[in-house]
Amino acid sequence: MAQTDQQRFRRGLLIDLLLQLSDTTKSQVLLEEYKALVEPENQDTHHGFALARATLELQGGEIEAALAHLEQLLIAEKISSLAEQQELTRYSLGQARLASGDAVGALEISEGLQSSVSLKALTLCLRLQAQVKLGA
Repeated sequence: MAQTDQQRFRRGLLIDLLLQLSDTTKSQVLLEEYKALVEPENQDTHHGFALARATLELQGGEIEAALAHLEQLLIAEKISSLAEQQELTRYSLGQARLASGDAVGALEISEGLQSSVSLKALTLCLRLQAQVKLGA
């Protein structure tokens, strides 16, 4: 793995951990460092960066921006046939749709997600939240 790839990977892991801990301030600083390591023309389609940016936007209440970035990322991943990354992006898009009040959209995007055990558990939680929001 090249030096730059390692730096991006490490920052992505740290951002994910900090976001799980709801530390958006440190996450934002690391995201800016990550951004400097990704070519400007690839920032919307680089999986790690784009997903971290959208997650930070979602936590910051920028739901429409997160939705737009996740939709764009999913299209790029479908073109490149990156199935595992598509699953994670679809899960994140489901979260964003739920946050925007679109419980039906969250259920639709989460249909058929079947990657890792941890993603299956997260997907089940997302589907339950959407169903509760729909009153089902």
